[in-house]
Amino acid sequence: VPTLLRVAYAYVTLPAAVPAPAPSLLQSLGYVSAPAASAPEALPLPQRWQVAVAAAWVANNLAVMVPGRYDSRRAMAAEKACAATANLFTPSGWAFAIWGPIFAGEWLMMLYLTNVPAAGAVGAAVAPGWVAALCAQAAWCAAFRPSVCGPGLLWVPAGLLATTGACLAVAHRALRAMACGPLTNALVRWP
Repeated sequence: VPTLLRVAYAYVTLPAAVPAPAPSLLQSLGYVSAPAASAPEALPLPQRWQVAVAAAWVANNLAVMVPGRYDSRRAMAAEKACAATANLFTPSGWAFAIWGPIFAGEWLMMLYLTNVPAAGAVGAAVAPGWVAALCAQAAWCAAFRPSVCGPGLLWVPAGLLATTGACLAVAHRALRAMACGPLTNALVRWP
């Protein structure tokens, strides 16, 4: 969202193509100097990869919030146990608390990559893999539903999860090829 707000602000503050006002008679005779024009400093427009990172992050978070996946309590309660849907291990509810730090880390990474000028080279390098991973995860959220994939088609969301991992490996390979400081490691590599 901050990057999208930055895009809007950059468009609003772009210098207008308005011609300068004609000098007054005293200014043209050199008796009075022209006042200095003061305009708000324009922000540079974000790069395409910055917009893609921010948009993919927003799309992924919206996809995660849509209820009805197999892993929701309602779907688990309504499921009739059979050999095709047998679940041999159900983790405790507190085990899912890991998602809070994961989403917070992704949020900080998105903010860092899209708003800190020093992170431009790192962001441009990891953006293709990271954006593809977020798109694959959003597709997994759409596919991992009883209304979309019955027990016989659960290989589709499994393939999408594998695609997410492969895309993150591409981003990680790009990150390993760069010399990163501690802040970049904390905000990009670890989340």
